Parts: sequence; structure tokens; C-alpha cells
Amino acid sequence: MNHRTRNVIAIFALALTPTLLWGAGTDPQAGTWKMNLAKSKFVEGGPHPKGETVVIEQIENGLKESSSGGVEFSAKYDGKDYPMTGTPAADTVVLRKTNDRTIETIRKKDGKIVTRNTTVISQDGKTRTNTFYGKNAQGEPISWVAVFDKQE
Repeated sequence: MNHRTRNVIAIFALALTPTLLWGAGTDPQAGTWKMNLAKSKFVEGGPHPKGETVVIEQIENGLKESSSGGVEFSAKYDGKDYPMTGTPAADTVVLRKTNDRTIETIRKKDGKIVTRNTTVISQDGKTRTNTFYGKNAQGEPISWVAVFDKQE
């Protein structure tokens, strides 16, 4: 191998090392998130959580989520249904990535959409805001916001 070829290989190897070592980057959704009840806004007259902690792990092209409320799922950002456990309100979940800091989550029960939510990670990566959209018992549209603070 000549000197020039060796240099070209070395340059490519150095350029690829960060990608190989650290992957394409950490999903900003990943981490441990604790609900901030003071900043959250729930449906009037509806159930109000007393608090929740959510642990989100990055998986290949998606997320694995488990909450202190018992909800668990692993799903990819591919718009397909994935099983969800821990809540009688939904049995599958669909994830779509809107941009680097925003995802859409659709929860379904028996194939029908129960809720949609948009989750946005703040620019500093310390706040996760979930805006939920669903319907009340009368079929009227409702929404609520759950705000989470990242735990170190």
C-alpha cells in the first residue's frame, strides 16, 4: 500500500470514529423524566396523576419506555403499531418523529385511536412537554398537557 492510499484510509477512519463510537447521536427523548405537576395542566374534572416518572431508552430507530404508572412499550419511529402494556385504555402505540426534538405518539385500543400526543423536548434538553388530544366520555374533544423535568 502506498503512502497516499494509507493517508486517505487514515483520514476516513478518523472521520468515521465519532460515528462508530457514539452512533448517530443520542435521541433527546431518552432519559429519566419526572412529572412537574405545577407546570402540567389536566382536564377539569378528570383524573389527575399524583406524579409519574418515565424512563426512556433509545433503541434502533425508536424508543423503549417504562413509567412508574406501569405503562411499557418498545416502538420504532416507523408509523407501525407496537404492543403496549400497563394500561387498560390502550393496547398498541405508534411513534413518528416530526423533527429532532418532536415526536407524535398515537395510542390505540382494539385498533381505534384513543389519544394522540405531541412530545417536544426543550432546546436545552431539560424539559419534555406532552400535549395530549383525545375525547371525553361524551365524545367531545379534550386536551391536556403533562410537563416533565429531566433527572440527572
